[in-house]
Amino acid sequence: MSKKGVVAIAGVLTIAGLSVAAAINSKMPATKGVGSRASVRAEPPARGSLAARFTYLSRQNSNRCTLDGTAVMQMPSGARLQGSCCVLMDRPAYDDQIRKLRGYADVRFVPRDPYDISVGLAKELLGYESIRLAPAQQRIYDRAKPLSSTGGPCCCQCWRAEAFDGQAKYLITRRSYSSHEIAAVWSAEEGCGGPES
Repeated sequence: MSKKGVVAIAGVLTIAGLSVAAAINSKMPATKGVGSRASVRAEPPARGSLAARFTYLSRQNSNRCTLDGTAVMQMPSGARLQGSCCVLMDRPAYDDQIRKLRGYADVRFVPRDPYDISVGLAKELLGYESIRLAPAQQRIYDRAKPLSSTGGPCCCQCWRAEAFDGQAKYLITRRSYSSHEIAAVWSAEEGCGGPES
């Protein structure tokens, strides 16, 4: 087949693919022009099985780095933000994060799973962004950034960065968390995907 023939077939396939994508997106509820949607499924299957949860969540995509706090605030509180926002989830990193997050079982402002967060919790954390920190508290916050695996609440400017900013402000002002404690929470709950390093 000639090069022109290959280019023509590729062009037809590209147009067909775009048409299918447009049809799928037209059926998704849009949010503030972002075109994102949260999963309406309450929980991943086999909640007790970490392997099954990983398999399920690694295939979800309602958590994206293009999703901001304003868009999340317009979503149903009962929906869930699931999956990685940047790169593929890594099983050893996921297992380690789940283990670390179990240490915060008594802190309802820390998610149990970094790749499965309720929109209701995200909205609550976004509400804490307005907390004003005293100078000493701000220093705690600022010192936590370089200590975390993401260099702050999240590695990208998304809903997670905004929500976990609010979370940190709450934990510093109401629970007297130190810089190291804030950094540990941020590192355990990061949802960008990939190995922990």
